[in-house]
Amino acid sequence: MLRSCATTGGIYYRRLGNVTKPDYPANDVYSPADNPDFSAKIVEGATENDIDLLEVYRLK
Repeated sequence: MLRSCATTGGIYYRRLGNVTKPDYPANDVYSPADNPDFSAKIVEGATENDIDLLEVYRLK
């Protein structure tokens, strides 16, 4: 049985039986080729008024 777990320090591990190895869950979901980082793109014509402060708060 494959199981993922995380420590309170934010370190992730993947277990298979009694073997435990480091896991990087972000690599499973996000890859630069498949999911570009749209948050790093510059949006021409955008101003500070276009920022949704509630969403910024939720992101934090």
